[in-house]
Amino acid sequence: MFVGHNVWDVLLAVRQGMVESVVQHINDNFQKQTPSLQEMLRVRLLRLRSALCSIIPSGRQRAAECRALLTLFSIASVIRTIIRPKSVSTQEKSPVEKLSALCSISTETDLDTLIKTLDPDDFIVESIKKEKGSQASLQMLQPFIQWVSDFVLHLLSTVPLVQSGANMPGAALLRDVGVLSVLRDLLAITRLWGTVNSVCLPTFSTTSYHDCLAHIFKLLSRIWMMRKDGAGVELEEAIVDECASLPSKVLVPDFHYSYGHDSCSFAVFTQPPPLRFVFGNEPEFLYAVRKNYLVYPIEIAPDSHQCHDIVRHIQLGVMPRGPVRECIRCGACSLLNSTAQSKLLSSWEKRFVRNCLCGGHWKLRGAQLR
Repeated sequence: MFVGHNVWDVLLAVRQGMVESVVQHINDNFQKQTPSLQEMLRVRLLRLRSALCSIIPSGRQRAAECRALLTLFSIASVIRTIIRPKSVSTQEKSPVEKLSALCSISTETDLDTLIKTLDPDDFIVESIKKEKGSQASLQMLQPFIQWVSDFVLHLLSTVPLVQSGANMPGAALLRDVGVLSVLRDLLAITRLWGTVNSVCLPTFSTTSYHDCLAHIFKLLSRIWMMRKDGAGVELEEAIVDECASLPSKVLVPDFHYSYGHDSCSFAVFTQPPPLRFVFGNEPEFLYAVRKNYLVYPIEIAPDSHQCHDIVRHIQLGVMPRGPVRECIRCGACSLLNSTAQSKLLSSWEKRFVRNCLCGGHWKLRGAQLR
């Protein structure tokens, strides 16, 4: 189950009543490993948890959270690996390690004050500076930075719903100190890169002039500080009120961009035997079930029918012009042909040539099968 191959055979063998105990057993074993081994197995574990949780109706929320974490950690690894120290020294910390250490101990909620002691040039690797100039190279990373900022907006906007007892994706992530720390690090790096060139900064649709990046970092930091005191600590009413007013100040993007569309993979496990399938034709019951089960409240996540590229994190519109591939497991879409114009993005796209982020295989979408 940890070899990285498709786990479809395992999913067919595992009964729905066994999923909870299997997931708990895997998590317990994962926590016993060394930090370096955990870092190596993290993506495989998330893929496995997402696949297992998606086969039970009550696990769709956790499957959506695993999908968001897969994207977050993949983007974080890319951003961190391109920031290398100017000189190799075993005794000196890398720029990323310095930033992580600073964010882990600092209770500063003002973003500009936090990064004042850091040199932006330390976070621009020389190879990026030389490759078509730092401006063009940083601009290529803008879709990844935009996804991180939108994901933070999604988390913050769900705080009032989670506090009121609503069960929806993001509830567990808001109590995870590690996830909140990674998001704070990425927002700080974004601000540092923005001082070098503003083209890489995320864009927000606001009702008035407002420094959204600094504002969401402030709210995220306040939640992070309270979660450090304990996951069960109730958030202050002032924080909940500010998060509740956030959608009136800035347009919150579609929740499906972060958590994916509703997964109804469990439907195949609830059909009476014998099951008969036709190659190339998806069963009708998948579409019938998808209409009745909504993992997101329709008020905050209406289906816009927009196609979002899960690999490049760009919008393809309702009717993409180029050939599109679709994941057979989570239903995510991506352009079939490469659009990379740099070595960095080309290596990123090659990671997902055979499989989606969730580990599922690709298929041609819709009419392109003919």
